[in-house]
This record gives sequence, C-alpha cells and structure tokens, in this order.
Amino acid sequence: MKRLYITLVLALIGTLLSGQPQNVEVNYADGSSTLLGQTNVKRLKKKPFKYWYTQSHSAYSVNANTVSILANSMSELDSITIFMGTWCGDSKREVPRFYKILEQLKFDRTKVKLICVDRTFQNYKQSPGREEAGQNIHRVPTFILYKDSSEIGRIVESPLVSLEEDMLAILSANNYVPRYRAVSYLNKLFDLKEVRYALTNKDSLALVLKEKVDDQYELNTYAYCLFSSFKIPEAKLVYELNRDYAIGFQKMQ
Repeated sequence: MKRLYITLVLALIGTLLSGQPQNVEVNYADGSSTLLGQTNVKRLKKKPFKYWYTQSHSAYSVNANTVSILANSMSELDSITIFMGTWCGDSKREVPRFYKILEQLKFDRTKVKLICVDRTFQNYKQSPGREEAGQNIHRVPTFILYKDSSEIGRIVESPLVSLEEDMLAILSANNYVPRYRAVSYLNKLFDLKEVRYALTNKDSLALVLKEKVDDQYELNTYAYCLFSSFKIPEAKLVYELNRDYAIGFQKMQ
C-alpha cells in the first residue's frame, strides 16, 4: 500500500511538472468529441467541428453599418478572450458569428485568445490550463474585451441586441450590462466581502437579487460552477438563496 501511495504521488507530481494539455480533443462516453484548452479558429474549421462552424458562419449576416462604426474603435482594444464549449449550442451559434465580424473588421487574430472549457461534473466550465480561474466564467460563450490591460466589458452567452451592437456599446462606454446581472453582483460581492458577510445579510441580499435575476436556473448554474471549483461555502450560499427565497421562480410565473 505504501509503495502504491508513493507511486501515485510521483505520478501526480510528474503530471504537474509536465504542464497542462492544450488544444486537446477528448471523446466523451456518449460518442461526442470536444476540444479542451487554448486553441484557435483554424481548429474549429476542421472535423468534427467544421460542420456547425461553417453553417453558423455562412448563415450570419453582419450589419455593415454597425461594423463600419465599430471599426473606428477596435484599434483601442489590447486583446479579446473567448471562452467557449464545442459541446455548447450557444457557443456553436455565437462564436462563428463573432469570428465573421472580426474578419470584416480585419482585427488582428494574434490578439484573440480562444479557450475551450469542459462540461464534465469534475471540470465543469473549466479549461485544463485553468485560464478561466478568477474570470467568473459561468456561461459560455463569454467574450471579454480588454483595453489598457483591463477588462472593459463582456458578452455573456448571447448578446442583448447583436454581437456588433453589443461590442459597440462596450467600446462606447454606454454602461453596457451583460446578461446574468445577479451572478455579476454575487461575484463582485464574494471578491469584496467574506462569505459570512453574505450569510448574515441573506434577507437584504435576496431582495437585491430578485430584482436582477432572470430565472431560477441562473443561480443554480452559478452555484454548480462554484462547487466544481471547490468554492463550497459560496456554492452552498447561492443554492440556499435560490431555494429558501425562491429567487427567480417569480419571474417564471
């Protein structure tokens, strides 16, 4: 047993030292394939992903007027980071559209980082290199725009109007607020305050969240992401808020 334990420890150390796999294609038990880690759009144009990529890319009509206005501001961006799941329907729809817009803008591809996350329970919405850590990635796709090395805005899961219009709103500093406002609020709260602060103020917190949440699934998904990232106290609190205060359920009636 002792020898087995030593072997397992050495194997773990070896894995850590060898670095995290990137651009890895993984086959799930249901027969589907997914990409994990940092990759690029060229990989999405190859089998088995090229079928949905090509279809979504070809079907999308870019708003030429919006893009012409947007072109004047794109040079201000340092970079764009995209988190997606090749298993995710929203990613399959929005990511090809986003790249089509970037093509028309002639945006420098070297400034775009594309990261694929997992869907399994133990690695839910996570990348092998953990690039998503600290980024509040609870829905995919998530498009994050950076200027002067700081995030200036993000589009979460799907745009409010269109990808072009939402990007323009972000770059125009029009106080753009993406979807899932309740999650953004909680994430900032957890960054600024300890969990026990939220625990002792659950009643007032619930009132704030009810005004921001779209439905009950919003907080459940967020709690699931927290749990898979081993943020157990935060996950437990979010689950309890959703359960005990029926946050989001009123919006479904």
